[in-house]
Amino acid sequence: ISGSRTSFLASVICLVIGFMYLLIYLFKFRKIEKLIIRGGILLFVSSIFLMLIIKFTTIDEAILNNIIFKFKLRASESGGLLSARDRIWAKALEDATIFGNGKDYFTELGIGAHNTFISILGQYGWLVLLCFIIFLIMVFYYVTKYSLSNSEDKYKYLPLLIFIAFLAMSMGEDMIFKASMIIMFFSFGEVLKKTKSG
Repeated sequence: ISGSRTSFLASVICLVIGFMYLLIYLFKFRKIEKLIIRGGILLFVSSIFLMLIIKFTTIDEAILNNIIFKFKLRASESGGLLSARDRIWAKALEDATIFGNGKDYFTELGIGAHNTFISILGQYGWLVLLCFIIFLIMVFYYVTKYSLSNSEDKYKYLPLLIFIAFLAMSMGEDMIFKASMIIMFFSFGEVLKKTKSG
């Protein structure tokens, strides 16, 4: 909907990982025959629903124009598939210091970071970036452990998918204090609360 290639890729990654978790769950609890029966019915109904959506809306054109066309356009331009992000990242890595270059670093360059980690590195330096990476490793550990737990929480996979969506979008956009980062913080807090109380 937004036309963002990064969001589109993050959605695809979350769908693939969500499907993998579904398969693990079904194998773990020996419910694979239910997947075949219900999955067949769901696939049939989804296919009809998708055909109706494509027939009566312009969603296929929107995806083609906003996502696929952008990939082709960027690949053919001089900026390449990364839209010159690689040059921005190289410049930030070259200028990086232990304590960073200040919060106006990218504003003064007249460009955006287009990556959460590069944004932190350019503005706040290697020390803050290292702390942030350690924090993300800790988040990943806890949300993965919670999603694999025997908890009856029907939303136990959501924090991991939120984390993966944040990480995927962070690779191509600056997500500092945007909705995906804030939601990831809240979901991690909920996981910690539930694991400490449980």
